[in-house]
Amino acid sequence: MTIEISITLKVNSYCSKNYNRTVVMAFIESLAMEIEMMIEDISKKLSINNNLRVTGGGSNNEVLVQTICEVLHMNVEVLPKEMGSAAGAAVLAGAAQGYWTIDQATRMVPVRKIYKNSGNSEEYFSIKKEIFRKAYRANQNIFADLDNLAGMMQKS
Repeated sequence: MTIEISITLKVNSYCSKNYNRTVVMAFIESLAMEIEMMIEDISKKLSINNNLRVTGGGSNNEVLVQTICEVLHMNVEVLPKEMGSAAGAAVLAGAAQGYWTIDQATRMVPVRKIYKNSGNSEEYFSIKKEIFRKAYRANQNIFADLDNLAGMMQKS
């Protein structure tokens, strides 16, 4: 359980007196579990290796990235800030046009930092994932209603 302690200590240092640390950690864990669900959906159609590459603002949050790493049981590679969505799209467009392969494209992109899955929290997150999935399924209709409301608000 070393990783949970490490993550908890970092959350404690990020949180001010105004935020409930448990709520912040629940939010971070739910983001990681939502990412896992998206990757599971994608992997039904595409082959995915055992590394995840991330960029953007969230990739600067060590707690979030390490939690993603632990939930997914895979290493997470953080890309440089300048390697955003546009750069990724350009690299993939080159691969789609046959200028290089996906493997070559992957090697073209530098990695700023690698987070390693510790393997110390498999039991903890296995239980959490089961609870999260039950809650997710139980609330799918509510999520759909919220999406519909958001769509109506955007049209106004």
